[in-house]
Amino acid sequence: MAAGGGLTGRDLAELTNLPEWEIEEQLKEVSSRTFANRSGRWRTTEMAYILCHEEIQQQATTMLGMSRLKAYKERIDIWASSYQTRRWPSETPEYLLRGYFSLLLANRDLNRLTSLAIDVERHERMLDIIGGDSVAISEVLSAQEVFLQDAPTDLETFCRLAVHRVSLMERNSHIPTHLPVVWAQLGKGNRGEALARSIIRPIQQVRALVSLSRELSDNGNNQDARAIVEAASQVATSIEDIPERVRCRAVVAQTMARIGDPTQARMILSQAEAAANSLTEGLEKSVAQSAIVRGLAANGELEHALSLAASVHDKGERAQAIGGVASEIANTGDWERAFEISKTIQYWSTRAPLLSSIGHVAKRSGSAARGNAIISSALNLAGRIRNPERRSWVLASIAHDLAQAGKRNQSHRVSQKALSALEVISGEHAKADSLIAIIRALAVSGFVSEATEIARSFNNLTRRSKALAVIASALAKQGKSERAEKLAMESESTARIANDRGRKDIDLVTLSQALGTVGDFVRAETTAKLIHDESKRDKAFTLLSEAIAISGDIETAQQTVDHISNHGKRLKALTRIVKSVASILDTSELDRLLDTIPDATVRNSLRRWISRNTGLQQADSAPSSNALTFSSAESRATEVDEVLELNSSKNDLFRIAREQTELAMEFLDDGDVASGLSAIGSIVIPTLRIDALLQISKKLEEHDQRSLSEDLVERAIQACASISNEAVRDRTRSKIARFLAENSDLLRGEELAYEVSSLPARQRTLATLSSIAGQLCRWAEAERIALSIHDSSLREKSLVSLVASLAEKGSFEEASRVAASIADPLARSSALREISLALADQGHSVHSEEVAARIPDSNIRARSFASIAPRASREHSSLLISKALSGGHWRLSIPTLVKVAPETVSVLANEFLLIMGTRNSGVG
Repeated sequence: MAAGGGLTGRDLAELTNLPEWEIEEQLKEVSSRTFANRSGRWRTTEMAYILCHEEIQQQATTMLGMSRLKAYKERIDIWASSYQTRRWPSETPEYLLRGYFSLLLANRDLNRLTSLAIDVERHERMLDIIGGDSVAISEVLSAQEVFLQDAPTDLETFCRLAVHRVSLMERNSHIPTHLPVVWAQLGKGNRGEALARSIIRPIQQVRALVSLSRELSDNGNNQDARAIVEAASQVATSIEDIPERVRCRAVVAQTMARIGDPTQARMILSQAEAAANSLTEGLEKSVAQSAIVRGLAANGELEHALSLAASVHDKGERAQAIGGVASEIANTGDWERAFEISKTIQYWSTRAPLLSSIGHVAKRSGSAARGNAIISSALNLAGRIRNPERRSWVLASIAHDLAQAGKRNQSHRVSQKALSALEVISGEHAKADSLIAIIRALAVSGFVSEATEIARSFNNLTRRSKALAVIASALAKQGKSERAEKLAMESESTARIANDRGRKDIDLVTLSQALGTVGDFVRAETTAKLIHDESKRDKAFTLLSEAIAISGDIETAQQTVDHISNHGKRLKALTRIVKSVASILDTSELDRLLDTIPDATVRNSLRRWISRNTGLQQADSAPSSNALTFSSAESRATEVDEVLELNSSKNDLFRIAREQTELAMEFLDDGDVASGLSAIGSIVIPTLRIDALLQISKKLEEHDQRSLSEDLVERAIQACASISNEAVRDRTRSKIARFLAENSDLLRGEELAYEVSSLPARQRTLATLSSIAGQLCRWAEAERIALSIHDSSLREKSLVSLVASLAEKGSFEEASRVAASIADPLARSSALREISLALADQGHSVHSEEVAARIPDSNIRARSFASIAPRASREHSSLLISKALSGGHWRLSIPTLVKVAPETVSVLANEFLLIMGTRNSGVG
């Protein structure tokens, strides 16, 4: 009653000090209308007891009274604390890993709630028993929500919660989407579901959930299969990015069709198709439509699927879409029609695996001779593919089909051909997909040792994890559960440490620098020593040594430099120390510091720098006749440049061009236009002559000689047209177009931009012109040009730039309108951030926060809250930082914490190091 239900007989025995058998006997005597029992969520052999109805709950509350209920809750708290003190042993009750947190949440018990949410050892035990981090992540998120409501300025707690949330999410970012299926194959569907729900990126979580749903459905567990595909549907619907949402919803619909819910599948596909039709024609739309086609085909709407497939714009995606429909048609038994459709696919890499699939269907339908002939033609086509990586992947796909058909040895021979094709490819990344496809074929055909050897050869841990999951799946299907589970565990543990070291190094560098900035030098040094990468570690010690020197402790700063491994970087660190303290030390102290630098060249260079920048004359400086002043350094640099230029005829031409341009400018200053134009006539290189014409044109414009200025631009355009090299001509046209736009002839610049031959270069030029138009407050033209850009990424960057220009000038309504028109969530988030920061800069703090809260991307939203926090009062800035810490990576809030609440940096660092230490040592 006090616990809220979910306690087992063993739990009640521990809480009441009664024998477990006595508890069980008493519960059996109670009417089934009072208590219901259910198996544990993860420990399915244990039975938990709950009150049957809410009415009984209310009656029991009245009967027991609040005083007794409070005493029972305190007993539960003591019970939970006993397990926490014992570091959550393996026999920890399931209630304490799930139900207890909900009780604390309902009671708003912030201290105990926080204690559980940031308990690393409890998280490890939950992972061990549950099989995923979804519950732990959910608890941290719930704790953040409660604190935002009840204690929004408790920055220390928000720092701790943020570190745990990020840590839990990051260790699930590389889980293979197929691994949850493996656990379901091994009869551990709950573990598979927990793992799938722990995957953070929505599109990957959807893939994991739908794969798991299909596996459960294939095993006859339709109830759980439907629940999981519904969960996948909810995740897919929440995705901001339209193309990604369409693809995910199509995958969900495809799964719904396969598990027997065609009506729901049809509804989702209709919505997805409408959303896809709203997209601009391009690859993203084609990929989305291709996914819808596969969903339609799976739902039995073959003619509609074929019609939509034929309309897909991108040729490669169109081929994939048609192939997907043909495969579904073959699976209905009409393999002959599928074969005819395959003839319309031009891409061999798409047609060959389709023919393999059709061939096997034909054989199963009784047409063995025809089926073998089709499979042979698939192998023939695969062997003719020129790209070795694609050839290997297609051969592996055919090998997999053969393995599934029981042709073990033939499959192995084809897999060996696939491996041979990769011998000409260097680098793991370029052949990873093909190798994983080969591993799958080998594992399915029974050559598990060979497959495992290849899988473990991957240096990239994410790929290794994926390959191991593929092998585990094959073993599970073959009934080899023990080996499958071992590989599944290895795959999961490998995924959890993938890229972990690189991420941790970045975090440690950030923390070390922050700790040094706030004066916590001892902890900063301890943190820096944990950095694995030598270059990053040296960077951390360089920044730390400078911070210590600025604080006045020169000796400790020098000792810190000794931790730097690279000799050159040690010298650089010493140089930074000298420069940072040169203005605060007297001459004798500075001399002693300089004498500690082992390199004479660096030492003398620093003496000259000090003389120029502080006015102090160093005792060991070179003679005054040789000392470099700032102006003499420039002149010597020019002399060196001239000597280098004389070493090649090309540099001679550049030098002459520069000199002639400078001479022309001098003539123009004297009013002698004719001589100025004559001076640049000797410039041989067309691009340099064009540069000179543009410079003179600008000079003439400044002298109100507009007609002549425009004439010179036309001459530059004509000279550009004569350049034979297309790439150089395009670059020069772009340069002239930018010049025209910057000098108020935007229309002529745009006309010239459309003459750029290369489409990517033309798009980049238009993006630049749009940005210039925005800076010139010609906003309608900036938007028009931006919308004319076909490349979605460039178009949206241009629109973000326009939003920034509008917001800077205070046109917030227009800026908001343009931001709302941006389809990509990341770009729209960046645009809203620009508006939020501009509002804050102009004193509209409330509106600024409202805009920041609407930002879709969590990290950009967090960065925005952190950026506007220093402008607010101390209490309100704490609230804004809390919001930042609750949503994005904690690193984004570090600069603001250093400024506003430096005392919290050490708290955050301690929590981070605690997690590192616990995870590295493991939990028993």
